[in-house]
Amino acid sequence: MLVGRIFFSMGGENLSVTQSAIACKWFLGHHLSFAMGLILSVQRFATVAGGYIYVPLYNYYDGNLFFPLIAAGFICVFSLLASIIMIIMDKKGDQ
Repeated sequence: MLVGRIFFSMGGENLSVTQSAIACKWFLGHHLSFAMGLILSVQRFATVAGGYIYVPLYNYYDGNLFFPLIAAGFICVFSLLASIIMIIMDKKGDQ
């Protein structure tokens, strides 16, 4: 778990920098501070929601990791698709 947490932390910081750069490109002035606060709030909410969702899911299936990992995998795939859509929107916005 410690090694997984280290890898998660290395990726999480890169994600925060990337999200901040994209937010700076899309928002100006006081809208930028709102966007940065919203980004941080959603990140923290997702962390808390994961703690409230995955542990009961693990306990519900009597300690079987398969179902919590599948749920987390679906969320990762959804996140990847949302990122691809955002990249397409950003490229069209630059034109």
